[in-house]
Amino acid sequence: MNSEDRIIEDFFQSMKDQDKKISTPPVPTHSHNKKQNWFPYSVAASLLFLGVAYVIFEPQKPVADYTINITLEPRRVNATQSLVDAGISIEEWESPTQSLIEDF
Repeated sequence: MNSEDRIIEDFFQSMKDQDKKISTPPVPTHSHNKKQNWFPYSVAASLLFLGVAYVIFEPQKPVADYTINITLEPRRVNATQSLVDAGISIEEWESPTQSLIEDF
């Protein structure tokens, strides 16, 4: 081993020794699990949501005494009539520009 390698190795060994002397701060630990704390709240929120949905969307109860009356009215005399003349067929149709062809 040459002297340069030995110098570099000693340098890093001294750095490792200095690092071992430094104390690490304590890591805070939590004694409770967050998932277990949210479980009762999620159950309560679900029940509250279902209760509100039941109150809002409660089906209407049918009334026992009701009747439906359907009345038919005869056609009114003054009713509007179609503007299309049903007597004209496609065979009798004449082009509006036909007169231009015949005149010239």
